[in-house]
Amino acid sequence: MRCRSTTQSTETLPTMAAYFQKRVAQSENKLEVLALTYMIELFNWS
Repeated sequence: MRCRSTTQSTETLPTMAAYFQKRVAQSENKLEVLALTYMIELFNWS
C-alpha cells in the first residue's frame, strides 16, 4: 500500500467534501444521505 503525499490529500479533501455535500442535497436515497453525512462528519468537512 502506498502512502499519499500530504499535498495531494489536502487538495483532494475540499473537492470530495463539495461532492459529498452536493450528493446529499440532490439525493432522495435515505441510506446514501446517511452514508454521505457520516463521511462528511468523519473527515470533519462540515
